[in-house]
Amino acid sequence: VSTQSTWADGVHVNGSGHTANVTAALVVGDRLYTAGYDDVIRAVDPETAEYTGDVIEGLKGGLVGLASLPGAIVAVTMTAIYVVRDGKVVSEMKADWTPTCVTATATHGGLVAVGAKKNAVRVYRLNGDALEDLQTLEGHRGAVNAADFSPDGSSLATGDANREIIVWKTDDSGKLSLYKDGLVFHSATVKSVAWNPTGKLLASGSVDENLIVWDIDAGKRTIVARTHGGGVTGVAWISEGQLATCGLDGAVRRWAVKL
Repeated sequence: VSTQSTWADGVHVNGSGHTANVTAALVVGDRLYTAGYDDVIRAVDPETAEYTGDVIEGLKGGLVGLASLPGAIVAVTMTAIYVVRDGKVVSEMKADWTPTCVTATATHGGLVAVGAKKNAVRVYRLNGDALEDLQTLEGHRGAVNAADFSPDGSSLATGDANREIIVWKTDDSGKLSLYKDGLVFHSATVKSVAWNPTGKLLASGSVDENLIVWDIDAGKRTIVARTHGGGVTGVAWISEGQLATCGLDGAVRRWAVKL
């Protein structure tokens, strides 16, 4: 893994933006959606770098994550899980626990996995506008801060505040079971995990400032130390062999990954 470039300066998005911390971003089609602690989801036109004026309201509890399914956005706050269609909230599931992150896959009938502060992952299936409770995944020993389904929905990776990453596998019915745990090679809280487009490699970023690229099936990993001062807050694949990271140093970096 080698760095290709660093983007310290970005393009400012113009228009009426958020009034509190921006906590999540999601690309759906030709739109970028951003969410924040102001309990609002806003749409951005990436071509013009402007907020479109489209606002999704009616959410409460401080937004912490967004995920997409065909025709729907799943929005998670610290107190509830919402389903959004056509710019409007169509359902709300209140949580008596604290959601921390969310990921979704269109496979297996539309699965949604929500990380929990109390060391677990709640899994649901979207049925119409409602979320059906499928199962709770246990095994983490810290708050689950990061989660990502592989592109084909066959794997789910989750990372926690106790430095551990766990990989789960889905069966034909969509039920998840433990595949690999004990992946403790970060030295601090895991903040982000992301599968590459083929689902062969997994990237993870942590408060320890390190980036790790994993070949889970082969049991191999590459650690890139000190990638962002203050910690890595996000990882995302640009293509099969290119990875982007962002961190508390205010920079976004692009990496070449040798497959």
